[in-house]
Amino acid sequence: MLLDSSTGQLREVDILIEGKMPGVPIPIRIGIECRDHKSPQDVTWIEQAYAKYQHLPLDLLVLASSVGFTKQARTKAAHLKITLWQPETLEDDASREIVGKLNSLWAKRLSYEPADMAFQAILETPEGERVESAELSGLLSHELVDSDGAPLAGIHDVVSTVISSQQDSEYLRDAKSGPVTIDVNAPEFSLTRTTDGLAITAHAYVMGQPERRYRIRSLQAKVSAQVTVVEVPLEHRRLADTPYSYGRADVDGNGVMIVVTEPEGQPPQVLIGPYEGPK
Repeated sequence: MLLDSSTGQLREVDILIEGKMPGVPIPIRIGIECRDHKSPQDVTWIEQAYAKYQHLPLDLLVLASSVGFTKQARTKAAHLKITLWQPETLEDDASREIVGKLNSLWAKRLSYEPADMAFQAILETPEGERVESAELSGLLSHELVDSDGAPLAGIHDVVSTVISSQQDSEYLRDAKSGPVTIDVNAPEFSLTRTTDGLAITAHAYVMGQPERRYRIRSLQAKVSAQVTVVEVPLEHRRLADTPYSYGRADVDGNGVMIVVTEPEGQPPQVLIGPYEGPK
C-alpha cells in the first residue's frame, strides 16, 4: 500500500519492489500492475494506470500484460514514461526437463474426510504395559497431548500432514481419477516440536480421564481417498533472462495455476496457486 499524495488515502499496488542503489540515499520504488485478459491492452488501461500512479511515491511504473498491448497503448506509454512488459516466446533448450519441452502437466487432487480414516496403534499404558488400540476402541481421544497433557494436534491432522509430505509417492504419482487407498505406517511414532525441532512423545487419553494418558508407540492408518486428475496445458515464455512455463485448469470446481521455472543446473521449481480466470 502506498500513500496517494492528492487524497491522503492508501492505494493498493499489485507488486511493489523497493531497494537501495549505490550512491542513492533513499530507497528506489518500482510499482508493477498486472493484467491477464483475453485481448491486448489498449490506451484506456495506460491512462487509467497513469491517473492512479502519478500521485504515488514511485520511481518507475511497469504495466505487465499476458497478451501484450495495442500500438496506440505503446505510443501512449512511451509518452508517459511507463514501461510495458509482456511474455516472450521461448526457444528450445535440450538441458531443460519441463520448460519449453512438455505440452502438459497433470494436476492431481487428493480428497478425503476424517471419517475416511481408520487407525490402529500400539499404545503404552501409564503402567508401562503395551496394548493394541482395538482394546480401547471408542474410548481414546483423537486429540494428542504430550507427556504433561499439553495439547499437540489432532490425530487426523497428523495423518494428513504425513500424506501431504508423501505427495510424490507411488500411490499418487501413478494414480488415475477414482478411489485410492493410502496406507500410513509409523512404526516409531513421535512428533516434532516446532519451537526447537526436537522429537517428542505423543499420547492419547481416555475420554473423560485426561490424566490417564497412553503413549503412542506405533501408528498405522488406512485412508479411503478420492483422486481427481486434470490435464494442465502448458505455455512457455521468458521473463527477462528466466524461462518459465505456466498453465491453468479447473480441478473439482477450483481454478488452479501452475508455474514452472528451471534455474540452470537445478531441478524444476513448481509453484501451484489459485486462479480466478481472465476477465
